[in-house]
Amino acid sequence: MFTMFFLVKLTIAIVIVCGILSPILASPHNKLSTLFWKIPNAFWIFL
Repeated sequence: MFTMFFLVKLTIAIVIVCGILSPILASPHNKLSTLFWKIPNAFWIFL
C-alpha cells in the first residue's frame, strides 16, 4: 500500500520536472538540450 502511494508521488514529481524542463530542452539554441539528446543515443549505442 505504501509502495503504491510512493509510486504515485514519484510519477507526479517526474511529470512536474518534465513540464519544467521541456521548454528548456525544446530550445534549439540551448547547449544543455543538445547534450541531453546526445546522451540517450550514446547510451543505446553503448548497450
